[in-house]
Amino acid sequence: MGFGDRADNNSILTSGLYTLYSGRQRDVRAGDVVDRRNVNYYTNVDAATTRAMKRKTVSLTDRLPQGWNAAIVPDPDGVCYMLVSNFRSSVPAEISGINIDGKAPVLSVDTKITDNASSATVAVRQNNSLADELRIFLKGTKLTAVQNPKDSSVAYITSNAGSKSTSEVTIIADGHPVSGKVKIPAGNTVKVYLQDGQIKSRKL
Repeated sequence: MGFGDRADNNSILTSGLYTLYSGRQRDVRAGDVVDRRNVNYYTNVDAATTRAMKRKTVSLTDRLPQGWNAAIVPDPDGVCYMLVSNFRSSVPAEISGINIDGKAPVLSVDTKITDNASSATVAVRQNNSLADELRIFLKGTKLTAVQNPKDSSVAYITSNAGSKSTSEVTIIADGHPVSGKVKIPAGNTVKVYLQDGQIKSRKL
C-alpha cells in the first residue's frame, strides 16, 4: 500500500491511496497475467477486528479457471459476502470444498452439500459477477440447497439421500447465529427460515 499525490483540494489536504502499490520492478510480456488480487475494505472497526476478518477471508482464486477471480469476505456481524467475477473466461467456474467454520454456505445458485462443504457452478458472462450475501450455513451431506432469490435468510434444501436425513441449519440474524436441526425426507425439499428467533422448516 502506498500514499501519494498529496494536494490541497478546496482547503482540504488529501492524499491518494494506492492499495496495490509496490516499489519492486517486474518484467512482464504481452499476454502475461500481471496480478490477481482481492482487496477488502473495512470501516469503523479497530485493528484487532480487521486482523480477525483477514484470517477468516477465503480466497477462491486458485480454485477457479483462468480469467476468474473470487473471494468470500466475512463481516463483523457474522454475515459473509462472496464475489465471483468473470474477467475473461468462456467456461463456467466450478467451485468446490467451500467450508466456513465447519459449515457449508448456501449460495444463490444450486449448491451441493457434501460432508459440510459446498460446491457450485457459476456461469456469468465476461465482465460480470455473482455477488452473494451468505447468511445460511449447513452441516450435512448429500444435500442440494439454494437461497430464496428475494431473501438470503431463507433457503430451500433437498435431500439426495436414500433415507431421511437431518441437517444442522445456522442462520445469521441481527448479528447473531441461530442454529437448529432440520429433518429432510428422502427426495423431498423443505423451506428453512427464522421465525420468532427459532429455525423453522416446512415441507414443499
